[in-house]
Amino acid sequence: LNEVLGAALKLQAPEFELNRIRVVTALDPLPRVWADPHQLQQVFLNLFSNATHAMKSTARDLVLRVLSTAHDGGVSIVVEDNGTGVPPEYLGRVFDPFFTTKGVGEGTGLGLSLSIGIVEAHGGRMSVENVPSTGARFTIRLPLGQRAEVDDAPMASAVSTRSARILVVEDEAALRGILVDIFTAAGHRAAEAGTGRAAIGLLEHETYDAVVLDLMLPEIDGHGVWQWILTHRPLLTDRVIFMTGDTLSAGSQQFLEGTGRPVLDKPLAMDRLGQMVDAVLVGDAEVECAS
Repeated sequence: LNEVLGAALKLQAPEFELNRIRVVTALDPLPRVWADPHQLQQVFLNLFSNATHAMKSTARDLVLRVLSTAHDGGVSIVVEDNGTGVPPEYLGRVFDPFFTTKGVGEGTGLGLSLSIGIVEAHGGRMSVENVPSTGARFTIRLPLGQRAEVDDAPMASAVSTRSARILVVEDEAALRGILVDIFTAAGHRAAEAGTGRAAIGLLEHETYDAVVLDLMLPEIDGHGVWQWILTHRPLLTDRVIFMTGDTLSAGSQQFLEGTGRPVLDKPLAMDRLGQMVDAVLVGDAEVECAS
């Protein structure tokens, strides 16, 4: 687990350096846990991204503390910043889907909801509290698991083992960054676009093996990007995976069914994303589509 933490910190290092955030770690030796390393890396990256956002608006010396400890029956990970903290009235809501304290256009509030879902799927717990005179503290507690063969068993992979060029089209910066980091860490070459117009601009000049496309986008939505691909890059249509976090209207549902492409619901399940990307890259006709 410390290796996963270290990898996530390395991926986030450029953002820490850009925002002059000093990282302090205290990682105790930990027993092995039965877990998906890519999913947990997603959780850590989201916490680091949120902490960066919370701290960069303050004038103090910015410090991010990351601690890991072992205890009876499990391990604990603590991520603590000295940013603005969470307003007390919001502490009970930060894990709710679509709840965010960020400004308009800075996030849709899916990151922490996705993260707690991953932690709970591993049999763990995730909590948040404010630290007196400083920022917020997130604590993750994970059990050791019940499998005797944990040390030798292969961990689930959230992404394909084949190196590919993947375009991630998602307007929420934190989630987009997490997906790009996960794909990059797995050996893929990942590009990103935050709007439909930006995605089309990249598609005009670059070649991609897969496109992970959010349905709801500013300027030009996922439907418009799909129509552009149909017209200008028809061979790419079999390589598109849609994402959506909305309750679909009848029209959107009909559109997705008409494309015949797989659809991932938010909060994203990284194992399903990995399966879909694998299937797309090998041209698997059995990949699950919208229905």
